[in-house]
Amino acid sequence: MKRVLVQGPGLGSFGPKWDGPYTITGIVRPGTYQLSDQDGRNLGLPWNADHLKRFYR
Repeated sequence: MKRVLVQGPGLGSFGPKWDGPYTITGIVRPGTYQLSDQDGRNLGLPWNADHLKRFYR
């Protein structure tokens, strides 16, 4: 998931730009997904696919 919060001082462009990994737990509509973290907690609001990036292990 793309971070939208401002990075902390001193990190600048070297800080992480993505957060996660998350699991898709549902499809709200095409291109909009419900996500949960690795502990199974729901993230609340659905996320648009434009703000998501595939995670490879």
